[in-house]
Amino acid sequence: MKRIKVALIDSGIDINHKYLKNNILYGKSYIYKDNKIVVSNEIEDINGHGTSCASIIKSEYEYVDFIIIKIFDRDGLTNIKVLEESLNYLISIDVKIINLSLAIHGDINSCKDLYKICEKLKNQNKIIVSSLANYNYIEESYPSIFDNVIGVKGNLLKKRSSFWYNSEYKYQCVVDDSDRIVADLGNSFKLVEKSNSFSAAKMSGKIAKIIANKVDISFDGLSRILEELSECTNWKDEDLYTNKRRIDYKQYLYENNNINLNRVLKVLVDNLNIGCNVDILFDSILFSKYIGLKNNNCIEILKKLENEFNIKIDYTKVYKEDLISIYTLTNLIEKESICEHFRNCKYLQKL
Repeated sequence: MKRIKVALIDSGIDINHKYLKNNILYGKSYIYKDNKIVVSNEIEDINGHGTSCASIIKSEYEYVDFIIIKIFDRDGLTNIKVLEESLNYLISIDVKIINLSLAIHGDINSCKDLYKICEKLKNQNKIIVSSLANYNYIEESYPSIFDNVIGVKGNLLKKRSSFWYNSEYKYQCVVDDSDRIVADLGNSFKLVEKSNSFSAAKMSGKIAKIIANKVDISFDGLSRILEELSECTNWKDEDLYTNKRRIDYKQYLYENNNINLNRVLKVLVDNLNIGCNVDILFDSILFSKYIGLKNNNCIEILKKLENEFNIKIDYTKVYKEDLISIYTLTNLIEKESICEHFRNCKYLQKL
């Protein structure tokens, strides 16, 4: 498969993370300190945001090579001059996609130079993907609403693979987004809440996959393809509330005496403080206070299930809705078991 170079302008990356370390080419750091921009080659992530975004991009298209541009400090702060400097650097760099999981608020007049830099990059057929601000009360954020940038907003859509696109809209793209597992610092993973930042990363990964055999494609050429592939090209704000999918708890898939369901049940009972009321697992959301699955313990539960079923789960493909009920969790385990079987078959064929 064709490898795609992606510049990730963010908080850096966990350079030793087992999921990401083989996808890192090199990097540069632009940090605002003592009223000046300090440039270095230090790209280690101390915030976690960049590492998480990188894992989302790779989860959509694994054949990516990251050029890491670190501009955020420990608190996730930067300024527009730092962003401009980092984008200027990419004008002379061989890269195809530039992911900006960030948003600048303020007067458009303060962003004129930023727009000009984005235009130069667009004219080089470099694709900039930028997230909208996460706050609903902020109607405009930059550079996401520039016409030379693909602006991305996240929303729950009909399918996880869905996105909407219209090149004429103020922000061109809505991509399906919900709470999911991402890579985290210290070679770990965590379940995070949805955000436009993560939606932009997801769209960058989708674009990498789409253009893998069209690396010379222009911004306008890509826009035409995205509109062709889009589930919807004409929407109003209210459609974002009416077109959401309903969470499927998958109760119809299993009888309560199903062998795999009961193996999952045992792992949950052994590792969560459920007590003797086991029947509650068949009727309740696992994240309820009565059962006790939480964002901060679900990875440990998945590891227990990996041991129980002798499988390896790709955490970056797991969403919270996969863990919402004992039925969705069992369905996830069975799918991963099938994937494990095929991986083993391919390994044996190579031998």
